[in-house]
Order: sequence, then C-alpha cells, then structure tokens
Amino acid sequence: PRLSLAGVVIAVVVLLALGWGIWQWRKPRPYEPVPEARDWYSKGLDALRNGSFVQATKAFQQAISVDEKFALAHARLAESFFELDYAERAKDEMLRVRQLTPNQSQLARTDSLLITAVDSIVTRKSPAAIEAYNQLLAENAGDPQLYVDLGRAYEKNDEIKKAIESYVEATNRNPGDAT
Repeated sequence: PRLSLAGVVIAVVVLLALGWGIWQWRKPRPYEPVPEARDWYSKGLDALRNGSFVQATKAFQQAISVDEKFALAHARLAESFFELDYAERAKDEMLRVRQLTPNQSQLARTDSLLITAVDSIVTRKSPAAIEAYNQLLAENAGDPQLYVDLGRAYEKNDEIKKAIESYVEATNRNPGDAT
C-alpha cells in the first residue's frame, strides 16, 4: 500500500509539473517591437515630452512603419495627434491600438497602464489618465519622465498647481534633462 500511495503522489506531482510546463510554454508573451522601432519610439517620446508634437508625430510614424504591430507607438502617435488638434486621427490610432491589443491582460502591466492613460487623454477623461499615471509612478517611482506625463495630464484636467508640482519633481529627479 505504501508503494502504490507513493507512486500515486509521484504521478500527481509529475502531472502537475507537466501541466505547469505546458501552460508556461503556451502562455502568450508580451509583444516585443524590433529595436529600430523602439529607437524611433524613444525619439518620439522625447519630442512629445518636449512639446515638439509635429516631430513626435513623425518619429512615431517612423516607428510604426518599421513595426506596424507596435501598439505603444500607435498610442503615443494618437496622443501627438490629439495635441495637434487632430482628434479624428487620434481616435483612429486608438482604434488601431484596441485592434492590436484586444486583451490588455496579455500586455505587460506598465504597457497596459500607459495605453489606458493615453486613451483617457484622447477621450478627454483626464482624471482616469491621472490615476493611470499615478499607478505607473507607484510601480516605477524613479522614472522622472512619468512625472512629466503626469504633469501634462494634470494640465489637461486644469489642475495647474499639481502639474507644477509634478514638473518640479521631474526636475528634482533629473536636473540635467531639458524637458
């Protein structure tokens, strides 16, 4: 009886390990854009945060031309269009983001929060954008650029004092950054 009980326990453990392994192997991985697209995306982010919206738009379009499935580039392109008062083009880009990411739970949490924040900006729901950026900051407290994004969201919500506080925090965390 002991041998058969031990055999059953071993068989269950082996089956559980095999099931876990198959689940891990089949689990979708977050999308990883090609390096050239990521470079253009970074250039676009710098331009966006510096208020150079036309330059940002061009950089994000370059990133998308290199990698059409790069959802974050589409989202930030939508944000750039929105800043240039191209609301219809911004909404079209956010529709493309939704097509590329039908299940945001498969995205990395930071990517999902970023898409939520940008979507909230484009749909004029600034409080939701502020909340998403605050969640991003809670997970990435050392990133001064997120304070810039948060400040822009506060500006859109007409909370100028909080926007200034956010910009000052960004400056304190990275005094050498021109933004």
